Amino acid sequence: MKQAFFAVCFLLAFVSVSFGQGATTKVRSGTSLPATCSPGGATLAADVIVVRGILYTCPVTNTWAAATIPNVIAVDGVKFPTLASAYASCNSDCIIYDLMPETITTNPFSTCHAVGFDVTIYLGQNVPTEVPIMITCSGTLIKGTGSSGSEGFYAAASFCSGAYASAPGCTTDGYPIIEIGNTPSPVFVASTRIEDMILNCKGVINCTPFVGSGLMESSGARNVYAIDYLGVGFSLTTRWTGNFVMEDLTAEPAATSTTAVGIEINGIDMDGNAIKQFTMAPYSGGHATACVDVENSSAYLTDIHCENSTTGILVNNSRYLIIGYNTGQGALGTITDHIKIIGTSYGSLFDMNADNPNYGTNMINNTATGFLLTVATTNKLISYWSGNSTDGECWNYPGLGGVNCSGPFRAKSIGVTNSVVLGTYEELVENTSPGGSAGKTRFYANSTSHWPMMNPNNAGDNKILLAGSGANNPLQVKRVSGCATGAVQFSTCDTLVTWPNPFPDTNYTATCTGADGTVSGVPALQGHSLLSNKLAASIEVRTIALSSAAAQFTTIECTAMHD
Repeated sequence: MKQAFFAVCFLLAFVSVSFGQGATTKVRSGTSLPATCSPGGATLAADVIVVRGILYTCPVTNTWAAATIPNVIAVDGVKFPTLASAYASCNSDCIIYDLMPETITTNPFSTCHAVGFDVTIYLGQNVPTEVPIMITCSGTLIKGTGSSGSEGFYAAASFCSGAYASAPGCTTDGYPIIEIGNTPSPVFVASTRIEDMILNCKGVINCTPFVGSGLMESSGARNVYAIDYLGVGFSLTTRWTGNFVMEDLTAEPAATSTTAVGIEINGIDMDGNAIKQFTMAPYSGGHATACVDVENSSAYLTDIHCENSTTGILVNNSRYLIIGYNTGQGALGTITDHIKIIGTSYGSLFDMNADNPNYGTNMINNTATGFLLTVATTNKLISYWSGNSTDGECWNYPGLGGVNCSGPFRAKSIGVTNSVVLGTYEELVENTSPGGSAGKTRFYANSTSHWPMMNPNNAGDNKILLAGSGANNPLQVKRVSGCATGAVQFSTCDTLVTWPNPFPDTNYTATCTGADGTVSGVPALQGHSLLSNKLAASIEVRTIALSSAAAQFTTIECTAMHD
């Protein structure tokens, strides 16, 4: 701002000693001007002269010649009566000082300056416009004197209405005050920006303060305040938009707004789509649908401050990286979802500081995965990661258990240095045989047998062997006391062996042995009893005496495995 101020002062000082009649360079004072000239004045005369910083209007054209400085142009009302005429005259790198009151009625950038040169425009006033200002020229920088000042552009009384209803941009581009690029036929615009200014819609319906439909290579907006609008504050669209500059932005929708959006990013699939430091705070009484809305795009958002909105950041069918999101007291009780994720979206969040439950209900609402994380009473969300709808997610939220993961995960390898605490229990969703994949081993739980299964290299399903007394084990063991035969050689007795849990059927193989020595005689096991059938829940094992003494094993141990 200081640079612009001193440059303007220098220009005025130079001009004040450079105007002269005819070819003379004699310095003139205000008293030597024609009698028809008077200082100040509310209307633009046929000729305007500046002497020592004072603007003189002269109803009759005089013979004073306008001064020029190489590559520096002033919109003076004489040689360059409008911003459009000054801009079109730049055939090399130049600076334009726009100090002349003007209401824009035709796009001043419809004719581009010479290709390959850069033009910097300094605004010295707040400029009303009846039509969208559409910049399709690369290398154009327009600067005000700060977003807290009055310099910038605002919608005039008949903006995009009446005689101006059919102006370019009023019918197809969302009524932008300023648009860089041009839809629906996108133009590649590089190094064209607006900086340090206010864009004011003045409550005009459908007015959009800023539209970027072809921002490339450092084009965009910096330190810009979009105010008093009803729809979208900053709209970025078309696939020809990317690697832009959008930073230090503020949006204040109108007090009557109910469905406003701060920044909308729609249909941008290139990289480098960064929004840095954005604040959304509607006028008192106003409300927004979303502070930032990312639709079918990729976006990198940092330092986002959101108030008075139903949703903080909405992500739909997009890739995202969000670092630094916070709210203020103006968000009290209004935000339902700070981060809402819908459609096929995936990405990461870091440093989410919405840590007061009065400032919202849900920290994250991922409708695609069904994940819902409410706002904690203390601390902040350190990180969150989510893949697509078939993946799970992980988050680190102090006060809610630290690092947590949920949902299905697929990993080629997991390395453990010391130990990993997975939780009090883990669950595997049952499924029918899903088949396998060549070169991979698939693990699943069978929904019929309830057994864990594996399919290595798509070679067929195999049970994973488990032993013990738990239900649904394909491998079971049982120990029982042996029975005593009669005291006659080759006499027999049968011992009932009941499995810890019944098998689904009798398609299992059992093997039994005598153990822990004998109680008496010389016992041997003949196998299954011939007097009873094998049951899913039990078998009977026959002991035979090999001598004339009663025979008995101390223990009989049986192992069975289902086919």
